Amino acid sequence: KGAIMFATDVATGSSGTYVNTGTSASPVWNRLQATGLAGGTYYVEGINGAANAVQGSLFSAGTTKISLVTGLIVALKLNKTLQVGGNTFNLNGTVKDIVRASDPTKNITSDYSVGSVITMTYTPGVGSGVWQAVGE
Repeated sequence: KGAIMFATDVATGSSGTYVNTGTSASPVWNRLQATGLAGGTYYVEGINGAANAVQGSLFSAGTTKISLVTGLIVALKLNKTLQVGGNTFNLNGTVKDIVRASDPTKNITSDYSVGSVITMTYTPGVGSGVWQAVGE
């Protein structure tokens, strides 16, 4: 659940980014629409925040901050550390837990130092929404 797939079948018109909203045993691949910024990976530099509670901002144009949408992928360059256990990411004033992509009900199992880049996908269907850390 939460896995991302990029399809490139231009001939049939099914090219796009898909997210599994089912399970690993019974995947359900839903195509991400071009709403908001879903479907691309966006680089975000950490600002302010604290260890285990990182922050960042992402704008769609000028000073217009984006909203969280299913499948939004960010590559966050950390200005604070993340540690094994509970961590949060505050994007544009909305705080969500950072969890494993392989099991979004569990905390991350790796430490991340300042300057590291962690790639995360936003998934609203788990609890009140979470950031799933790719590779966790």
